[in-house]
Amino acid sequence: MKKSETFSPSAKAHRAEIVVAQNVAEKKSDKSDSDDDDDSDKNNKSKSIQTHVLLFLSQLNWMGMHIVFAVALRSSTRAMVLSFYREMLACVLLTMYCFYVRQRRKKRKRKEMTTDEMTTEVVVTATAEQANDDATKKTKDENGVTSMQIVAVSIVLGAILALIRGSVVLANANAGPDVTSALVLTTPVLTFFFSALLRVEHFSFREVNREHPENVMKVLAILFVTISVAVVCSYKGALMFGDPKEYEAPNVVVGAIWMLTNTLASSVAIVMQKMIINAKIPIEVVNAAMTGIGAFWLLIVGLIAHGTAKDIWTLSSDGLYAVLFGAFFPSAMNLIIFAKSSKLLGPNITARYFLLQPAMTWALDYLVLKDAVYESYVICAVFSAMAMMSFASANSFVRNTTSKKEEEREEEM
Repeated sequence: MKKSETFSPSAKAHRAEIVVAQNVAEKKSDKSDSDDDDDSDKNNKSKSIQTHVLLFLSQLNWMGMHIVFAVALRSSTRAMVLSFYREMLACVLLTMYCFYVRQRRKKRKRKEMTTDEMTTEVVVTATAEQANDDATKKTKDENGVTSMQIVAVSIVLGAILALIRGSVVLANANAGPDVTSALVLTTPVLTFFFSALLRVEHFSFREVNREHPENVMKVLAILFVTISVAVVCSYKGALMFGDPKEYEAPNVVVGAIWMLTNTLASSVAIVMQKMIINAKIPIEVVNAAMTGIGAFWLLIVGLIAHGTAKDIWTLSSDGLYAVLFGAFFPSAMNLIIFAKSSKLLGPNITARYFLLQPAMTWALDYLVLKDAVYESYVICAVFSAMAMMSFASANSFVRNTTSKKEEEREEEM
């Protein structure tokens, strides 16, 4: 037979206070559920708009980097040397950002640990102690798992980052800026395929039909991107603005292969960011670590390619400006923006903004460097805009369909 549990009067009073306080807290939380849902919807919409603005800003960052790097390279500074210094400084900046984010997260957790004012001091003490014990155990378990994951993921992404930086240098040197800029358009297409392949986002060619118009729009977008790239790579057309500069690409095929390698690596990195976030691995730590590893590999490649001569590794004033701008904006800021966008919007929408890059770069080249603008650039820009609208229409259709299904489920319940 079980022994009946006996409690002292003080223990009974203690338990009664806990039950009463929990009931009060539950009633208050039930009343505020609807208000919290409305606030969360508004916050999500506001965050989504902010993220779209930041993604547009990220393309402005790439435009600015294109100009400052072009000026720096004209002063005989090596591109690989600029990339090494840029990533090394970006690693320092992202490490500082990582510490800031983690400190802010700790403060937020401390606030969440505090209970409602209507709960009694006994309940606060009991729940706080239990929550602290659970949090400590959970942190120990997570640290044991994620430390190895962070190291492994950072090594892989660091190598990918070095490949991205190095391949674009070789692409420019062999194929020239026109082909290189046009092939950037393949980034959203490759991201789309990798997202489907790794099941980050759903897509099937079997579902390209009237019942799934969003898939039809995605296929049309891929077709528009293909036309844009083909036009620039095969047809220049008449001069429209600027001063034409005679340039003969040493090896267009080799340059195109290096640029496709660049966009392939960029697409993998964008999709991996979403997978890292889904796996609850701290993305800010991974970003800081991978830039440091990427800088290390760029240093190795630079030493092999250019040697250790002091004049090669000494930056000119233009080179210093390029490194500072590149580290702060295209490297550090864009990695933070892409991580936020991958979390809120997904990798496909993040990569979609790369469709703006060629047209924006050519426009800035004309305005600042007075470079030539040809008919093929305009045709490419038009088809790129059509591709972006097609991708946007597909995402809008999916979002509206999902919201309608959720409303129907709520009505049935």
